Amino acid sequence: LDPTRNIVPPLKKAEVPYFNFAPLKNALDELKQAAASYADVVASGLPASESENRLLYTSERELTRDDGLPGRPWFTHHIYAPGFYTGYGVKTIPGVREAIEERQYKLVEDEIFVAADVISGMAARVRELAER
Repeated sequence: LDPTRNIVPPLKKAEVPYFNFAPLKNALDELKQAAASYADVVASGLPASESENRLLYTSERELTRDDGLPGRPWFTHHIYAPGFYTGYGVKTIPGVREAIEERQYKLVEDEIFVAADVISGMAARVRELAER
């Protein structure tokens, strides 16, 4: 603290607007339902085929997009990635989270749909596994 300077409170920032997270919640519900169906298949005790194993070990690719994260196209995973300012500290659903933190509110809406889309893609993959 510098005793020669007056301390003033910071300026009030604009309020954060309402965001519609319904697409993300719907995608998560879709994934939960698909996972429950697949859990039944696993519980049956039938061994996985080679094609099922391939679907399993390549399934995380459903959570990526070639164009990557906003401002960091080299990070293609939309569920977790190192934070923009956190070094290697991970951020979950980074496109949405960092857009909110940076107050880029138009981008938040777009990133909610991207995150919902990758989760829906994973749900489709899990459903495919459950139907085999």
